[in-house]
Amino acid sequence: MTISKQGVLGRINQFKRAMNNKDGFHSGAQRVRLKHKNTEEFFKNVFVTVKSFPLSHTNEIADWRQKGECVKHEYVSFADYMEKFGKLPEFNDMEWSKKK
Repeated sequence: MTISKQGVLGRINQFKRAMNNKDGFHSGAQRVRLKHKNTEEFFKNVFVTVKSFPLSHTNEIADWRQKGECVKHEYVSFADYMEKFGKLPEFNDMEWSKKK
C-alpha cells in the first residue's frame, strides 16, 4: 500500500533503487535482494498487481474510509493467499524472510 505523492510508480521505483543498492529504503527490497542477487534477471521475471483506491487528498472522512478499504483489501488478499497456500507470500512473512 502506498499513499506516496508519486503513487505506485514512485513506490516501485523506490523498490528498484533499493534492490540496486542505490538511494531509497524499501524493507521488501531488502528481503528480496538477499535471495535475488541478480536484480536485472529478477526484474525480467517479476509481476506486480495493483488495485487503486483513489483519494481526494483533502484529509476528509471519505479519504480515511478509502484508506481503510485499501488496508482491508490488502489483509483479505493475504488471508486468501494463506487459505490457498497455507502460508504468507514468501517476502511478506517477516519471520521466514529476514532482512539480514
